[in-house]
Amino acid sequence: MKPPLRESMTGIVLAGGKSSRMGFNKAFIQLKEKRFIDHTVEVLKELFDEVIVVVKDVRAYSYLDARVVKDILDDQCSLVGLYTGLLSATREYSFVTACDMPFLKKEVIHYLASLREGYDAVIPIHDGYYEPLHGVYSRRCLKVLEERIREGDYRIKALFRTLRIRGVEGKELRALDPELTSFVNINTREDLKRLKELVG
Repeated sequence: MKPPLRESMTGIVLAGGKSSRMGFNKAFIQLKEKRFIDHTVEVLKELFDEVIVVVKDVRAYSYLDARVVKDILDDQCSLVGLYTGLLSATREYSFVTACDMPFLKKEVIHYLASLREGYDAVIPIHDGYYEPLHGVYSRRCLKVLEERIREGDYRIKALFRTLRIRGVEGKELRALDPELTSFVNINTREDLKRLKELVG
């Protein structure tokens, strides 16, 4: 029996960022035997028939077993990547993640997706802050995203004032992810060093 999400949602990976703090492309960081982007796509392929990777350079990612699309604007930011991904998706809802979150948990993704009906987005709240790049979004967000892009306001969190958001506090997720490692992301070389020390 197919998982209930497989045909009803899309998985989207945002991999078009500048990685300015890291100094090189985070998507291709290797952790043990796999690169971040390969691991992320594999996790999402287990959940969704349609997986989209949003990038700046399509050729560099053409080997992936996923649909690779180019950011529709040259502005390399998460909001433009989110817009590109949702515009490319064929399903009403999508789970959206960044390429630098190495501890995605399928159980957490399933739980977030189970809360989606009646909301424009389902977003975890970790340490008092939204985690917009580990959330579920509806295509209904596209109109608001277009408005933000026209206005030059590229802050994803600014969207949440005008969307119907289901926030999910960490305490709701700890039964599935006790240490909330789902939200670990790698922005700097120091983050990467700590990660490698953690996994051995």
